[in-house]
Amino acid sequence: MPRRSRRFTGNLDSDDEPPVTRRRTRGSSPRKAVNEVDSKVLLKRTDDKALAFTSVDLHLQENRKDHRTSDYEIDGLIVRRGQAFTLSVTLDKEYNSNDRLIVQFATGKEPKESKFGIVRLPVSSTSSQVSDPEIWRAELTSSAERDVTISVTPSVDAIIGRYRLFIETQTESQDGLVLVYRDEVEDGLYVLFNVWCPDDQVYMETEDQRQEYVLNDKGRIWVGSTDNYGPRPWNFGQFEDVCLEAALHVLDLAEVTGGARANPVHITRALSGWVNNMDEETGVLWGRWTEDWPKKCTKPWEWSGSVAILDEYMQTKKAVQFGQCWVFSGVITTLSRALGLPTRSVTNFESAHDMDSSMTMDLHWDKNDEPVEADNDSTWNFHVWNESWFKRPDLPSGYHGWQAYDATPQEASVPNVALKNRKYFMKGQFCCGPFPLKAVKEGSLFYPFDGGFIFAEVNGDKIHWEVQDDGSLKFLYKEPMAIGKLISTKAVGSTSREDITNEYKYQEGSDEERRAVKNAYRFSSRKEYKIYDTSGIKDVEFDFRLPKAAMIGEDFDVSLDIRSTSSEPRTVQAKISLMVAYYTGTPGDRIKGQGFEAEVLGGEATQFVVSVSNDEYEDILKHDAYIQVYVKAHVKETKQVFVGQKSFLLVKPGLRIEVPDEFQVGESFDMTITFTNPLKVKLTGTRFHIEANSITKGMVVPIRKHVQPGADITETVTLTPRRSGRKEIVVTVSSDQLDGQPTSAEIYVKYSS
Repeated sequence: MPRRSRRFTGNLDSDDEPPVTRRRTRGSSPRKAVNEVDSKVLLKRTDDKALAFTSVDLHLQENRKDHRTSDYEIDGLIVRRGQAFTLSVTLDKEYNSNDRLIVQFATGKEPKESKFGIVRLPVSSTSSQVSDPEIWRAELTSSAERDVTISVTPSVDAIIGRYRLFIETQTESQDGLVLVYRDEVEDGLYVLFNVWCPDDQVYMETEDQRQEYVLNDKGRIWVGSTDNYGPRPWNFGQFEDVCLEAALHVLDLAEVTGGARANPVHITRALSGWVNNMDEETGVLWGRWTEDWPKKCTKPWEWSGSVAILDEYMQTKKAVQFGQCWVFSGVITTLSRALGLPTRSVTNFESAHDMDSSMTMDLHWDKNDEPVEADNDSTWNFHVWNESWFKRPDLPSGYHGWQAYDATPQEASVPNVALKNRKYFMKGQFCCGPFPLKAVKEGSLFYPFDGGFIFAEVNGDKIHWEVQDDGSLKFLYKEPMAIGKLISTKAVGSTSREDITNEYKYQEGSDEERRAVKNAYRFSSRKEYKIYDTSGIKDVEFDFRLPKAAMIGEDFDVSLDIRSTSSEPRTVQAKISLMVAYYTGTPGDRIKGQGFEAEVLGGEATQFVVSVSNDEYEDILKHDAYIQVYVKAHVKETKQVFVGQKSFLLVKPGLRIEVPDEFQVGESFDMTITFTNPLKVKLTGTRFHIEANSITKGMVVPIRKHVQPGADITETVTLTPRRSGRKEIVVTVSSDQLDGQPTSAEIYVKYSS
């Protein structure tokens, strides 16, 4: 529907929405312009005709190529701030040096110049030798009769988002009056962060990092356990038509407006709070960590990429069911990269969930050597969050670089007081970060945002307490190196794992690392407990071993190795308990428990072993397929205590997929998927889930028949690529009894001439 015209007399009030005389599709026949007079001269109609434009060429192909935005499926001009782009204007009569051209941009629902939502750029006829990168510029690069070419450079701190574009002319009439004409260009534009611009807050120095963290639309997210981990293929798909619009929609919901919309600190914090749906019914994803699931939902492990999620969300404008940490992180990476913000998904194994701001991971035991789960913090086998790269001018020097933030709703955030007036900084919102990795490493937790929670996830000590009869706590044991293992992200330019643990903390046990822990503990809610002032005889060494590659359906052993360094005999009592568990460390049903007692002579060793058969766990195993092991041991003679809790993952079956090596855009091809049921029971409700950039946003292939124990199921699907280049197809399988390890295949799509 065409926009209603309104007349404009004089200069635009800086707090008004830009007026529109009429809206016209580029290339359409010109209409008669509204001739008006500058109110500062004389409000009077004249018979002279104002200078009007007949068309505007946004040079889409050239500009998008120069700004590295050609891959976006959205139509229209997409540019990066701090970098010039070209537009050409054809006028209805010859342009001369006395004519004045003004290019105007407006962004936001109620744009105001005072809030940086309106930018008016008089076109300069001379190029500035010294320019301020924080100021927008428009320069006339050429003119020939009725055609003028203008170079526009958005400021390096321009607001990120959609802009409306207006062209204004001011022409002096024969009787000395100023005639003003303004019209809106049908096609507006998008302005993104610019990782290639040295003056942008998100600038990165190396091209391979820019390619990886902004332009790579596929990746890997690490999952599993410390003894059995691997990459989960993920389709980020940030260039798909829905992704940029979804990112801007989320920022609109979070009311990130004005200058805040130019700042990656504000934007990442808003994304972390609005990708989850804990606080509003309009967030992107519902989180769910339960055993039972509603019908007609997509379980977290069934997703293989972000595009299907965002497509459903933008169609319904309702939260999508369901996500868990790696899904939240994958969506954040997609939205952030769509905005031009360099971002990666990061996995922390043995990740603590500190529920009481103690900066420690607290586990509780009763006097019968059984865990008191209701009181415990949880240690997630793995947890995935995000990092984005940008400068932090709001903090002291030294805290630029990677900033951690997290969309998984775990605990309510405690914001910086100075920012609490903004909706997305309000206390109680389920968001986390951003917080600089350097501050995490040093234990400097007084900066914004949520540093204490992030520190505890990667470097909080695991503290074991015994609950007394009156409910008070007695310190039992400290594990200083149990939290924060194998912190992982996809390596630049490959699908291998990069270990970035040293970016979060110093070498475990080093003086620097212990100093950071004690520094952080000053902010603990339990600092009155002197857990770092412990002593006593410790001459028995303990280590419990878990299976590294036990398949689902197999038997396995768990053992506790004991070695005495004393010259005297030691009597050791121990208990080993096993439960099925979720990947969050939350235990499910108990498998078994077994107690031991043995005398260990000086310098000798012994071993306690618990054997578990498939029959003991198969019926109660969760979809996560984790087993949680608890050990508590006492040395009678010295009162030495050893306490430990670890988890391991049973190996899930994989898929086999077959595809052609290459084909052309628009050419259909068949993909064959095969899966083997490893269980001793039949599988029901089996489904294949498929996602691939520029091929399919999301496809679900239901298997109508049951899959018998040990049997193969094979399905063939037909796919058609929409764009050329290297693409990755990601396939997952799920059923009512079991989900499998996702599998991917890379293909090459040739351009079709």
